[in-house]
Amino acid sequence: MLVGLLILTPCLVADEPPTDQSTESTPDESAPESPEPLHWGELHNVFQHTQRITSGSGPETDADFAELAKQGVKTVVSVDGARPKVELAKRHGLRYVHIPIGYDGLPREAQLALGRVVEDTEGTLYIHCHHGKHRGPAAAAVACMSNGAIDHTAAAHILETAGTGANYHGLWRDVAEYQQAGPDEKLPPLVETAKVNNMVQAMSSIDAAMEHLQLLSANKWQPLAEHPDLAPKPEAVILWEGFRESARFAAADDDGHKQLESMLQSSVAAANQLRTEIEAGHLEAATQQVASLKASCKQCHEKFRDNR
Repeated sequence: MLVGLLILTPCLVADEPPTDQSTESTPDESAPESPEPLHWGELHNVFQHTQRITSGSGPETDADFAELAKQGVKTVVSVDGARPKVELAKRHGLRYVHIPIGYDGLPREAQLALGRVVEDTEGTLYIHCHHGKHRGPAAAAVACMSNGAIDHTAAAHILETAGTGANYHGLWRDVAEYQQAGPDEKLPPLVETAKVNNMVQAMSSIDAAMEHLQLLSANKWQPLAEHPDLAPKPEAVILWEGFRESARFAAADDDGHKQLESMLQSSVAAANQLRTEIEAGHLEAATQQVASLKASCKQCHEKFRDNR
């Protein structure tokens, strides 16, 4: 269904995570007692969970992939909806595997694919989503459990340490209820670029543009030292176009989510107003508009994504 695939900027943590469930896995002595934070260049939220498995934010630049290669990573696993930067990875001798998931949980096929990655590859794995806080750590927890490296208690600790939002009930649920592949379950093939629903791709674009605009707004719309290539006008256009595409996909969806379509159309208008304010140099108004859009995104997430 359309709604289950929505990918947007994460919401604020509100409640407590689900309680842990028992497991048949035997913890691996090579796994650290707690996920260890790592400092890998410009990548953030990077943690080592076992001797082989790490997780963090999505690599964006040539320098990011160079850092992964420098740290001994052999395979990069993306659970984000955005198209992986396969060519950049190959430039540094890295293999990419794409297993996109939503914020509402880890489907069984994705769980099995993560198990296959662990089984079929050698060397260090780097599992990422966009920010490295929610979907990536959940996928890493499943990957670690797939071969018995950790138990469910340690898996829940991965999410806690990474800051996975407690309001992402599906992620917590699927980690807590994870079971290793049974003898009759067929492991899915691994692909470097998965076929992703158009809505997922549009939402990924919105996610990135919103993050960039929030950074620019917080810096009083001046160039960012760490991202000198980012500029307000093109980011505002990307955001506006992303909402336009999302509204179009929602209108064409057979499930008929009219309220979602209506909320997205409102976001289209708000994003267009933001674009207008930036072009006119009305930066105080633009800052207010970014905050308003962030609030409307949170409201939409709560209704259509986080509590399904």
